[in-house]
Amino acid sequence: SDRWYVVCRGVAPGVYRSHLECSLNVTGVKGSLHNSHDTRDEAENAFNAALRTGLV
Repeated sequence: SDRWYVVCRGVAPGVYRSHLECSLNVTGVKGSLHNSHDTRDEAENAFNAALRTGLV
């Protein structure tokens, strides 16, 4: 996949390169929050914004 994945609420919040890594961090987590982005920069910016606004 060419996407980057952001986990804001999950086992280990952060930016991930694969959908598998993302899935492993959100599967079974009630209230999990995640999304995907086209570039690493977009993903990191989204994660940092989530940190600033308390979503992480």
